[in-house]
Amino acid sequence: MSSIPNHLARRVGALALLVGAAVAATASSQGCSALTNTTAVQCSSEAQCLSLGADFVGTTCDPATKTCVKVAQGADLCTTNQQCIDQAGGQPALCRKGTGKCVKLITPECPEVFAQPGEIANDRAIAIGMISPQGASFCANACDAIGKTVQLGQAELSKTLRGLPAVDGSNEPRPVIVVSCHEFTPGAGYEGLLRMANHLAKDVGVPLVIGPIDGANALVVETTVFNPAKVLSIVPGGTSFALGQQPNPIAPTPIIWRPSISDVLVSKATGQLVEKFLEPRAKQESGDSSLRVAVLVEHNSLGLSLSKSLQDTWRFNGQLARDNPAANFQIFDIGDFLDTVGNPAPETKIQGAIGALYAFKPHIVAHAYAPAAISPTFFPLILNWPAGQYVPYHIDVLPSSFSFFQPIPSVLNLVPALKGRVFTTDTRPPADNAHRAAWILKFVTTYPEFRGTPIPEFVGVVEGWYDAFYLAAYSIAANRNKPLTGENLAATLPLLNPPGALILTGTEDMAKAVGALNNGQGIDLQGIAGDLDIDTQTGATAYDILVQCAAQDATGKTTGFKSSGFFTDKGAVQGAPSCL
Repeated sequence: MSSIPNHLARRVGALALLVGAAVAATASSQGCSALTNTTAVQCSSEAQCLSLGADFVGTTCDPATKTCVKVAQGADLCTTNQQCIDQAGGQPALCRKGTGKCVKLITPECPEVFAQPGEIANDRAIAIGMISPQGASFCANACDAIGKTVQLGQAELSKTLRGLPAVDGSNEPRPVIVVSCHEFTPGAGYEGLLRMANHLAKDVGVPLVIGPIDGANALVVETTVFNPAKVLSIVPGGTSFALGQQPNPIAPTPIIWRPSISDVLVSKATGQLVEKFLEPRAKQESGDSSLRVAVLVEHNSLGLSLSKSLQDTWRFNGQLARDNPAANFQIFDIGDFLDTVGNPAPETKIQGAIGALYAFKPHIVAHAYAPAAISPTFFPLILNWPAGQYVPYHIDVLPSSFSFFQPIPSVLNLVPALKGRVFTTDTRPPADNAHRAAWILKFVTTYPEFRGTPIPEFVGVVEGWYDAFYLAAYSIAANRNKPLTGENLAATLPLLNPPGALILTGTEDMAKAVGALNNGQGIDLQGIAGDLDIDTQTGATAYDILVQCAAQDATGKTTGFKSSGFFTDKGAVQGAPSCL
């Protein structure tokens, strides 16, 4: 996905201007208690009133006066979740405690709720949100596996502990349920993305959301919905450095946690791959004395952030990429092909970029765009490569993008010359491979439809979503009896980092972790995908980076991606790429 179109950004900005400040006031003629309006237009929806703070709890937007008014007691208010479920004809629904209003959990963009029988009707249930690529066709099993890992974590918490401990002195645990939204809902576009974000933050009122996976999508929902509403975001695919540069309403505490590979770390790792291995090999193969590097960039916040990191870290021809002359380093803009206003002819833009790249004759091509751009960009690029021209090395600088995109192995099989010349990146698995192997077995046993597929086995991003659910649950446990707000949950981050007791995500250490956090003690959380030591200033995780290359079976047929044996450990290169 690409960044938010300009026309939509203008509409969102104009809408934000409609929200005004207000103070408590007098009774209205409709039996509601009005609040003095200090702007020409104070509200246009109940969600806007509820977002204005504690003084506006229990208010709605009067359609006649466009002011926030107190809802009269007894005026179609709910007291239990079951009332709302009955009112919704048995569909998942909650009674919002602050407003006494029913809210349906399922929408066209948010079609699922992960919960065990009876949990949604439980008035102690805590709802969190998720925006994931589940159901997306471009990554097939991998995208579906992401949703299932979070569903597995939810089931484990419910079945092992029946939920999180009570904070009111009772013995009744609090189940955690997940409202699951599909990031790439067909035909929804950015309007659908904003609808699902607003549904989670304003309709349901979740304090925390896991996802989205696409960096450009994450920037859209963070800047327009979640950050202003002070919703804590855990973004397992939050590779973009730009995510950490967004205005933070609760600074210095990070309100975005990124247990994922950052584009800066990926650029450093792939830069060492280029400098130490690919540059001398390409020069020897081509007979050229200078290396030519091309970057294909999607013109949105994700692609531009990836490109900036690459320019600042890659070294070849004895200098940084940004310092190389145009004869040796060029960036080719493929446009923002989902921005129909600013880029009405995306295919033409991409074709122009590919044609210019052919003329440049690069030895190495870096790909800085989201998975949705692979089909219209990477495939025609490699399938129409000029005959007799040097075949370059290709590096995917968006972690796991190539390995997630299901059609890539089939297309690579049409270009035998690319064998051993296509790379992508992932997190390096933790040293505790026994724990990881046990989790993989549990996952495919629980969901046998994934048995035999390599996706859960070596794509750390999938397991990262499972780890993210545990981060979410443990942050709620660490919050203890404070109000469940994104700001309060974000403040628990120091309790989830060392020097507390080592805790592995999963059922084995669950009781130990919850017990410690419920007593105000810290833990040191380690996930299946890697350590979850999140910087309390930046919200980022410093994973080791693993370089993967296209894998072939015994017949030479490309089947997917595998570890190349090349990775960075605290910045130092370990091993050499096995596919060279």
